[in-house]
Amino acid sequence: MATRFLDNVIDANKYVTAVPEIEEAAHRVRRIGLSVMGIADMMYLVGVRYGDRMGQELASQVMEFIRYQSMVSSIELARGRGAFPGITGSIYDPQNIKWSVPKPLIKHSTNFGRSPVDWKKLQTDIKKYGIRNGAQLTVAPTGSIATISGLEGYGCEPVFALSYTRHTREGAEMG
Repeated sequence: MATRFLDNVIDANKYVTAVPEIEEAAHRVRRIGLSVMGIADMMYLVGVRYGDRMGQELASQVMEFIRYQSMVSSIELARGRGAFPGITGSIYDPQNIKWSVPKPLIKHSTNFGRSPVDWKKLQTDIKKYGIRNGAQLTVAPTGSIATISGLEGYGCEPVFALSYTRHTREGAEMG
């Protein structure tokens, strides 16, 4: 659902009319920025230490799952709305696909109860239908929104202090 929403934002956006290249580039590749926030908070809640082997594996599996599901949704969108216009010559070009199945940086040896992923099927589906979005994930800095949301860790970062005061531009204190 998040991938579909972000793809819709590309079409609903009111682009700067003075720079038509921005709109053209957005529509040509249809990059979306699905991301995460609060990875460290999740680890704390499930009793996994941030940065140790188990924490690295959990983060790896979470990101792999999000990427996989986003790509599945993007392929479904391509079936109904068409692939992104700049697909020819890209790594996702169905006639000459250069995108390869991602390999985890660390071996996944723990079952965290996540659904399985089938990267080979995804590659086959890209060859058959294309993909709607030329890029799916962007881990952005989420400091302010994470604080407002009541999270301790930002994006994929750990808690950086046990206690702190954050000053906003308007002079309010948060934290």
